[in-house]
Amino acid sequence: MPTASSLTIVAARPRASLALGGLALLATGVVGADDAYPLTDRPYDFSLYLSRAETDFDYAGQAVPTRISRIGIHWRERYAPFWIGLMGGYSYVTQTQHAPTAGLELGGYHAGVSVETELYQTPTLGLSFDAGWLYERVDEHSNGDEIELAWRIPWARLLATWHVAPRVDVYGGVRYDAIDGEERLHGATRSTRDIERDADTAGIFGLELRLDENGYVRLEGYDSATRSVTLSFGRRY
Repeated sequence: MPTASSLTIVAARPRASLALGGLALLATGVVGADDAYPLTDRPYDFSLYLSRAETDFDYAGQAVPTRISRIGIHWRERYAPFWIGLMGGYSYVTQTQHAPTAGLELGGYHAGVSVETELYQTPTLGLSFDAGWLYERVDEHSNGDEIELAWRIPWARLLATWHVAPRVDVYGGVRYDAIDGEERLHGATRSTRDIERDADTAGIFGLELRLDENGYVRLEGYDSATRSVTLSFGRRY
């Protein structure tokens, strides 16, 4: 099934946290009724992903176009009926129409966690739910000053998958996320500004090609307040 390595500011906004919590409880309730799932069956899934996202960071009402490029790894382990995952890697950010970061490419890292479960599965159709949390931090120096951006993204997705051929799956669904964080300037000029992006729901479409019994390539995109494309190369062990 598709994973969330997509493919990213202090605590998440209360509305977003409540909504994500409700979706997680719903998913747990659907699959948690069966106590027969073994806890010792733990295959692994390892993937390398490259993604590019475009969104607007809101600085007290000023929308700043922001591009985020990521390269990272996503490691998942099976604790049936869940996949529990860790992700992390490098992040690069550019912004326009914002004086402190004009002409700069800020670099840093991202790290997060994910959980996924299958809600329904047949030989041709599947329904899954996944959710997670991502932290991201980038910085750069300019004229003796340092600018730092840091944010958090809570997210949740509901996906339907169609097995169109023995080694080909297509999937689609919805993604819910929000952004909340801060921009800090250090040096001769010192300041802290809140940055955010309101909770938003996006449509998702993806394609997965299985190279053999365990290897796969996945291409995924979604479009709304955040527009993103992610390419992943993975293998299950």
